[in-house]
Amino acid sequence: KSLGIPKEFFTDFLRGLIDGDGCIRSWIHPTNLHEQWSLRIFSGSQEFIIWLCSKIEERLGCRGQIHSALRPQRKNYIYTLKYGKIAAITILQNCYYPDAFGMERKINLAQECVNSYRGWTKSKTVFN
Repeated sequence: KSLGIPKEFFTDFLRGLIDGDGCIRSWIHPTNLHEQWSLRIFSGSQEFIIWLCSKIEERLGCRGQIHSALRPQRKNYIYTLKYGKIAAITILQNCYYPDAFGMERKINLAQECVNSYRGWTKSKTVFN
C-alpha cells in the first residue's frame, strides 16, 4: 500500500527499491543504433506500484508506465513500473548521488545510464 516516507528520505528509499526490486537495462535500438536505457521496478502489489508511480511523479517530475503480467505457472500478477531513458536518467541522478550507499552493481549501471549519450533533450515523461 502507500507508505509515509518523509520527503527528505524518498530518494534513498527509492534507491533501496531499485537495488532490491529494480532493473537498470541498456540495449542498442535496432533502427537508429543508439543506446537505449530503461529503469523498471517490480512489485506483487498493484496498490503499491500505483502509489510509487504517483510519488515519483510528484517528487521527481517523472511519469512512468505501469504494466502487469501473469507469468506461467503463477497465480498472482507481477506489476512493473517502467521509465524510459530521460526519465531513468533523472531518477537515477537523484537516487545515486555521490557517496550514496547502494549495491555496487546498481551504482555502476546507474552511472553508465546517467553518462550515456542522450540524443535528445525533451521528453513527454519528464516535467522538471
